[in-house]
Amino acid sequence: MSEPKADPKIMDTLIEGTEETEYKPYDKVERPMHYTAGSIETIDYIQSVTEQLLGFEAACIANALKYFSRQHLKNGVEDIKKAIWYLNRLIEYKGD
Repeated sequence: MSEPKADPKIMDTLIEGTEETEYKPYDKVERPMHYTAGSIETIDYIQSVTEQLLGFEAACIANALKYFSRQHLKNGVEDIKKAIWYLNRLIEYKGD
């Protein structure tokens, strides 16, 4: 009996920072490809940046970072416009 073929849509990523090199597969929910390009997952960066922020400000910054980080892998200019939209809402909220 032959081994099942790997899903061509799933790629492996290298997880560093441990003594042993560990590979984790992309997963549409747990590790989507468009949020794991680079050495840090987008969600970890967002958590680090927003942990001192509250409410609406944290949400706007988090969404802007999310859209900027994936724009080159997912929706391009549309994601950039979404990120800018959140930044403009934050500016309105905070005042000029």
